[in-house]
Amino acid sequence: MTEGLTNMPNVYIDEYLPELSGAEVKVLLAILRRTVGCQKESEEISLSQLERMTGLTRHSVIDGLRRLIERGLVVQTQEARGIRAASYRCVIPGEQR
Repeated sequence: MTEGLTNMPNVYIDEYLPELSGAEVKVLLAILRRTVGCQKESEEISLSQLERMTGLTRHSVIDGLRRLIERGLVVQTQEARGIRAASYRCVIPGEQR
């Protein structure tokens, strides 16, 4: 595999891209970059980091994240506490967990 490459399951593009809003796509790609792109299952990512990575407003980040969670494409694995950011992981549709 080439260094500097984030491997993404085709199902996100083939099945979900036509349905996702721009905010959902940007937030999903940012989470994929911080998890799959760094060979991690989940990762702490603050809303501020998602804002910087996506160029979205906080409101749009929260809305995109909420919709991805509702669709079952992202799971919050840890709530934000104090200075610790919430943790997220992407769910590959059809995978068993």
